[in-house]
Amino acid sequence: VEKFEMALEQSTYELEEQGYGVAVDIQKQILKKAGIHNFKLTNP
Repeated sequence: VEKFEMALEQSTYELEEQGYGVAVDIQKQILKKAGIHNFKLTNP
């Protein structure tokens, strides 16, 4: 789980440079594929 969270954080930082909305959409797709449906994105 730790590695997954670290990878997710890293992808978040990279994607935020392209636009936060895009990052959220892509993260939701990744999480859906991973079978995580109740994940809540927190905005720092």
